[in-house]
Amino acid sequence: MAPTRVTPHREGTTRAAYSLDGTHVFTTGCDGVVRRFKLGSPDEPVVLDALHDDASSGIATSNDKLVTCSEDATVSIFDIKGTVADKLCRCSLPIREVAFSPDGAWVAIASDETKVRIVNVEDMTRVMELTASLAKSIKHVSFHPSGNMIAAVDTNGVIRIYSLSTEEPSILESLSGIVPILHDAASKVSCKVAWHPDGASFAAPISTFEVVVHERSGWSRQVTFKSGSDGGHTDSILDLAWSPNGAYLATASLDKTLLIWSTKTQEVVETISLTEPATQLLWHPNKNNLSWTTNQGDLYTQEEVIKAGPSPCARPLHPSPITTGASVTGAVNGAAKTNGHKLFDDSALDGDIDMGSVSDGDLNEALENGAADWIDDDDGAGYIPNLDSRKRTAEGYNTPLGSPSAKKRHRSATGRADFSVHEPVQPGSTPFRGGRRYLALNNIGWIWTVEQEDHHTVTVEFHDREANRQYHFSDGSLFSFAALDETGALFASGMRSNAEGIKLASVVHYRPHASWAAYANWTTELPAGEDIQAIALSSSSVVVCTSKGYVRTYSLNGVPKNIFINKHSPFVAAIARGNYVLTVSNSHVRGNGSAALSYMVYHTAREEIIQQDDGLPLNPGESLKSLFFSDDGFPYIYTTDGILSCLTRWRQPGQAQWRPVLDTNLLQRRIGKDENYWPVGCTAEQGGQFQCIILKGAERHPYFPRPITSELAYEVPMVAPDHIAGSIASLENALAKDKILEIFAEENLEAGAGGDADVEEALQREQIVLETQLDRSLIQLMNLACKAEQDARALDLCEMMRRPGSLDAALKVASHHHRLNLAQRINELAEERAII
Repeated sequence: MAPTRVTPHREGTTRAAYSLDGTHVFTTGCDGVVRRFKLGSPDEPVVLDALHDDASSGIATSNDKLVTCSEDATVSIFDIKGTVADKLCRCSLPIREVAFSPDGAWVAIASDETKVRIVNVEDMTRVMELTASLAKSIKHVSFHPSGNMIAAVDTNGVIRIYSLSTEEPSILESLSGIVPILHDAASKVSCKVAWHPDGASFAAPISTFEVVVHERSGWSRQVTFKSGSDGGHTDSILDLAWSPNGAYLATASLDKTLLIWSTKTQEVVETISLTEPATQLLWHPNKNNLSWTTNQGDLYTQEEVIKAGPSPCARPLHPSPITTGASVTGAVNGAAKTNGHKLFDDSALDGDIDMGSVSDGDLNEALENGAADWIDDDDGAGYIPNLDSRKRTAEGYNTPLGSPSAKKRHRSATGRADFSVHEPVQPGSTPFRGGRRYLALNNIGWIWTVEQEDHHTVTVEFHDREANRQYHFSDGSLFSFAALDETGALFASGMRSNAEGIKLASVVHYRPHASWAAYANWTTELPAGEDIQAIALSSSSVVVCTSKGYVRTYSLNGVPKNIFINKHSPFVAAIARGNYVLTVSNSHVRGNGSAALSYMVYHTAREEIIQQDDGLPLNPGESLKSLFFSDDGFPYIYTTDGILSCLTRWRQPGQAQWRPVLDTNLLQRRIGKDENYWPVGCTAEQGGQFQCIILKGAERHPYFPRPITSELAYEVPMVAPDHIAGSIASLENALAKDKILEIFAEENLEAGAGGDADVEEALQREQIVLETQLDRSLIQLMNLACKAEQDARALDLCEMMRRPGSLDAALKVASHHHRLNLAQRINELAEERAII
């Protein structure tokens, strides 16, 4: 039977890994994506974006996770279904290999750095670094089946074995002169250590194109899988892999052969001739199949690879090919686990049993008589078909607030879905993942919380560390809301029950950044039965919106200022700036059964409602993702369809208008990329910029460490963009943007400078600059209209000009193109304005 072949990637390094239950195989390659094949299915593979900017160099799986690494120095992590992706780690140099610990809780990373990182998959801040004796790039890493040791091999051909049983990893042994020395870390030649499944030995390739086995108890060489006239390789070995039960060793070489050796006899039992060298070998976890990849982007699978002899995957384990007394039971008896600060239990290293002369029959008899407990699937390698008892509960994402799935269905007494309610959105917050989440993230700083056993630990950090120092505190109220501005941080938790089942009231807590006596921490509880739905903080007020439809306002010292009932509820979100508060609520029901959203603008000092009952611009099926005030004081919303909109003329009752300033779906940078944008804020600098965190692939929320914030220039979608400088489309979109920027300047000038003459003068200068910029865009469009002999269009453009000298420039353009009638009309327009 010929091997089957698929080509999931283009030419280049290709890596693959089976899911531990053997139902899927994952591949990755130089295109930086992951493809998930369901075995036995004719369906096309599912394509996952691995979030890499360069070629993938490695892949590994656990019971519920998948990791990939890349030459771009990053490690990406997915859940095993591929539905959630995130960055697990970033190194400074290219990464060569990743490996899961047997329990799936840790990922070891080999890179061109002279250290090995071991990162916790649920809490990426928990990192072990192995640096002892390392001086060269790390090519390979491999965990011992018990999880209490790890082997790291550098390009200088040195194998180092580390103990992971204590808080500080320690080196157990350093072995030189075994594996080949590599002069290039990107070399395809292997120098890896492959632990036998029973943990009593490891196999490693040597420079004579052979494989040697060293036992674990004393690290001495035991046997050699030899090359010779009767078999073996004639060129460098590229990979080696034990079968799941240790009965066979597969090796691949540059000589374009794939050999399968008997562990017991060290003789070749199967030879497969290849058209291209196999660069990676992988046994199916529970079938008689062997797969391999090539540098042509191919994945081959040979079914029924062992034609005669023991199964490569059936239990029990076959013993290591060792000839002296060495550990077997102790090696695999201790399953990797965490225990307080100890990351792995080292009890398995003690009490080794001498297996010096134990035969296969003796071992099998012992296993059949009930001594097989020690080979339960303690390495999580999937040898036993039923893995349910071994699976860890993966802490997934909460339902993302502001996503379509966050719309809660309300049902009538008959059980029929009547309408959906948009659930609360707290700007800058993320769901829990790995026991931590952001409560707030904006232009001031960020607040994040970590789950502990009976409390949370909250940390407040700032972009400007000279203005404010970071701090943290123990949170017994389990705050789920937070807001951050220049003056302080506001926290809140809704109604909940404690460990004894006692219902606790909603809590509001304020902490000022400053420490003078005029400001101090304060906490207040809401009446029983009143839940918190949204909070907001400004330089003058604290705002709390509740399940009773109440809007409560407090001074920064905790003095209650006002309470009133909003016309619409339940609340979705609230933001504040100065004396202004903007709240968003569920409003009427649309024809499709979804709730429309309305907003209210309220002035806390005057206790006046400025805007009310106006709707939020949400397209059908879309949701509010975030809202915030820009640094120059305009409300913005960002929706799940990728549109950023600004509210203009919002201080004038009945005159407010939402204007789109950016459609991220039309960005030139997005062409050919799978990325989305997590909103942080907006700035008026450089013509208006959207500050966001760029997320790749399936990512929907930023994680830790905090990603960098990017800035995207406003691109008002007036016409379909062609991304050609100087084109009519580009100029018309620029004109629409200039018009909005002019409105911003005009409104800020009308709002006043609070009696500050310097500020007012600066606002006036800004308005003049923006008017001049607007007229420049108009003149450029008028020039194109004159070239096309479109006099009426050119005159329309002239009528939109603001500055007195702009019509003079337009007259020169018309004269240059010999548009005499147009020039006459422009003269008449200039005279009319001079009279006015």
